[in-house]
Amino acid sequence: MIRDDADPTEFSDEEPETDWSPLGWVWDSSLWVFITLGFVVFELTSNVALGIAVTCFKFGGPDLLSALWARSDPFQPRGSAVSYFCLARAAFRIGGAALLLCCLIVLADALFRVPIHVDKFIGAMSLVFVGAMLGTAFATVAAVIARSHRVPLWIDEQFHQSRRYGTFPPALLGTSNRVRWVVNLAIVLLTLADVLIVGSVTYQVLFNRGPGLQEVLIAGTVWGVLLTLPAWQLFRFARYIARTPAECWWELLNDEIELIQPQ
Repeated sequence: MIRDDADPTEFSDEEPETDWSPLGWVWDSSLWVFITLGFVVFELTSNVALGIAVTCFKFGGPDLLSALWARSDPFQPRGSAVSYFCLARAAFRIGGAALLLCCLIVLADALFRVPIHVDKFIGAMSLVFVGAMLGTAFATVAAVIARSHRVPLWIDEQFHQSRRYGTFPPALLGTSNRVRWVVNLAIVLLTLADVLIVGSVTYQVLFNRGPGLQEVLIAGTVWGVLLTLPAWQLFRFARYIARTPAECWWELLNDEIELIQPQ
């Protein structure tokens, strides 16, 4: 749909969505809906992991929807890269929320002197691991696409609001580029994994010179290379993190641009 009279910085009479705030997050009605739904699922199934997974979907849901919406970008390389970064952010947020909920449940059990059964958190901690793994993989794919097409990327909280109102190009205010924290988090996770692998191999070499040492060295080397390559790709992508929204969404520079509403 062509909108000749649209203003790329204004798409409704409502106030622009502001950055995240603790008070707004606590009073978010949808948050309590998902918490209630997660509690109901837990009561019906007695499965802590399933209840946590349902609750945590609230934290990644907007990014998943934005990832689908970004695919409608007329410039396909940019749309693909932005979509993968939204998927990475969704995975990181779901995994982080699962970790936080696990910690809160353990704290509540400790305060009320309820016996803590570690086995009931295995599924939830698997969600944390999968979220970290998928987030890192999606971020790496997005970085490779953006670098190969020399596309600077910018995503902020206004991107979700543009998706809700069907405004393209997205009306971004340049408050904070979320791409940077996704890249930094992925690099940190890959670095920690490399450190753990190096530490494990070093321990085996120094203190466990028994059978199987050669297999440990080979496996450590392979995994070290597999984790170092995506970290290197993310480091190289750092120069393509946009400093302003217009570097990514250059349509915003042209006041007479035809604004296309993705279907």
